[in-house]
Amino acid sequence: MTTLEAKRVSLFFFFATQDELLTYELSVAACDRFQKLEKRFKNLNSDQRLVLATQQIILASYKTMQRHQSLQPMGSHWIYPQGVDFSIWKEFQKLASPAEYHFLIWSQILKISDSDLATSLLLTHGTLRYRLSIALQKIGSLSRLIPKKFEIIKDPE
Repeated sequence: MTTLEAKRVSLFFFFATQDELLTYELSVAACDRFQKLEKRFKNLNSDQRLVLATQQIILASYKTMQRHQSLQPMGSHWIYPQGVDFSIWKEFQKLASPAEYHFLIWSQILKISDSDLATSLLLTHGTLRYRLSIALQKIGSLSRLIPKKFEIIKDPE
């Protein structure tokens, strides 16, 4: 497993859990699972193994994880651009099912191809595109929460 693959695994859990402690714990478990998949399924590429590993670990963790309750404030150890606001993402997670925001993370944030997603999740391309479109519609409907800044320019008289 490369450093880039480990970072992508962590990024998945960062967005999926919104909890730094869980992100760390689940990332370690998923990296271990990724390496086991690498040895067992040599026909899968890196992205397919990443999807399988993260899916298996996140599904197993739902038994112990309390959704939407952060143990540590998000972002205290993460470096991201100044002014980044996660409020839309948090609202989206409340509105969407876990599967919907997982699809969005894999497809739009980690940039995993539809083909690799469909293969990993044993879905047809049509089913995958349909589920992804529902997730995109939901997050798109939240765009009304983005504050609009208007600058009033007066005409010189």
